[in-house]
Amino acid sequence: MNLLIVDDDAVEVQIICGIVKKEELGIDHIFYAYRTAQAKNIVEENPIDIIVCDIEMPGGNGLEFLDWLQEKKHTASKIVLTAYEEFGYATWAMRAGSMDYLLKPVEDDQLNQVLKKAVDIQKEQIRKKQTLSGGKKQMMANRELFFEEIVNGIIGENGRVLQREADFRKIEMEINVTYLPVLFCLKKWPPLLAEYDQKFRHFIMKNIAYEIFENITKQVVCIDIHSRGIGVIFCGETKQEQIHKAGMEYMNTFHDYYGEYLCGYLGKQTDIKGLRQEIQSLVQTEKNNLTHENQLIPGEIKQEEEREKTAAFDSGKFRFQMFAGKIQSAAAVVVDELNQYKMKSNFDGKMLKKFQNQIVQEIYLMLYETKKTGDEIFTSRQYQELREQSLLTLEDFERWLLWLLKKAKELMSERRDENTPVGQAKCFIAEHLDEEMNCKDVADAVHLDADYLSKLFKKETGISMLKYIHKERIHLAGKLLMMTDQSVSDIAMQTGYTNASHFATAFKKETGMSPLEYRKREEK
Repeated sequence: MNLLIVDDDAVEVQIICGIVKKEELGIDHIFYAYRTAQAKNIVEENPIDIIVCDIEMPGGNGLEFLDWLQEKKHTASKIVLTAYEEFGYATWAMRAGSMDYLLKPVEDDQLNQVLKKAVDIQKEQIRKKQTLSGGKKQMMANRELFFEEIVNGIIGENGRVLQREADFRKIEMEINVTYLPVLFCLKKWPPLLAEYDQKFRHFIMKNIAYEIFENITKQVVCIDIHSRGIGVIFCGETKQEQIHKAGMEYMNTFHDYYGEYLCGYLGKQTDIKGLRQEIQSLVQTEKNNLTHENQLIPGEIKQEEEREKTAAFDSGKFRFQMFAGKIQSAAAVVVDELNQYKMKSNFDGKMLKKFQNQIVQEIYLMLYETKKTGDEIFTSRQYQELREQSLLTLEDFERWLLWLLKKAKELMSERRDENTPVGQAKCFIAEHLDEEMNCKDVADAVHLDADYLSKLFKKETGISMLKYIHKERIHLAGKLLMMTDQSVSDIAMQTGYTNASHFATAFKKETGMSPLEYRKREEK
């Protein structure tokens, strides 16, 4: 609670300051001014709750200052403290909103009693404002809940029933008007965001929306759609041009405040019965949007005629890279194909979902072949969160893909100690089976002498390094024969053999079957 003393006598100001019982009255700060112009500046720059004002001052009359406060509709409690007893002055003061007219010299108790009344008046004004504000907030919360229940199918869409429900909830609105929904969503939602942070960001999104959109229609209602966005429902006739302009202002304001971009999805005018379906359509459009940000996308722009959308990548090449332990190369097989599809007009979230399903299926098959279930991957909380987010943007998809491939590689690979020279050598061999390789290449990769590494390798594994490389190539070729439909010559190239005939001979010598016989046996 702040007090302003306006008097041209500096001594008088000090006397009044000494009389006022600040702590008892609950007054936090006392301002003072010696001229009305100075007083006006203080009022405009500071929250003033109580004003004690003299009448005659150089450069301006105190009563004129009170009139100025009336024009400004200032809510401060006003008290005149003067040496003039004239009835005309007292009448003027009362007309200007003064709650009391005191004569100098004033008794200490008298002044504090009047100030006590002024403090009580201000407290009552604050209470009424809070009550009114609380009532408005409660009504707004009721409206939001009402429309959320409509959109979620909790309340039926019969107009007459809805009107009765609205009247019962006392949300003061007509149901039989048109509605235009707009969906605003974040695409790049921070991963693993705490629930509190999500609620806070929703709170910010709604507050900015109410501030910007409140003058477009008679009523605007903001509702929660999902964790990344809100729906803004314009009640009554609207102009799309006006909403488009305000929508861009809203998205830019949010970016200025939060540093992140939204994307908006503009629906069509509908009645209350079609509102749920219209918002569901916007939600699906948002899911299919993989590339746009900071745009307001018109809902009436239809996608191409739905047609069979195939989404596939070279599974044989993908599996080879995975079995070779090259997760970056395996991811590149998928991403390169995605980039090709991205250039097509029918690329959307549905197609990305198909890519995701194919990847998961491939990982399941490879884990099964290596006698692993993958439960520790697919049941983990981190996997669930990354997979859910992976369909928002291509960047999120690549993040999920690399995480999954890394975890799958760890499960499929032998449990070797990669910190030992032999363990490092095995890792290098697994990742370069498609290349020409000898003992010196391996030794150089682990920074050891070739003769020393060869002896160490045979001592720990029981076989020479060249024999180990040969067995690993045949083992990988067997996986590719079993789990891909690649030709024998392609598999030969991918396992380091430049000649298909040489590969077939080596394969039969190791397994007792030709590559084609091996494949047919595994198919059975």
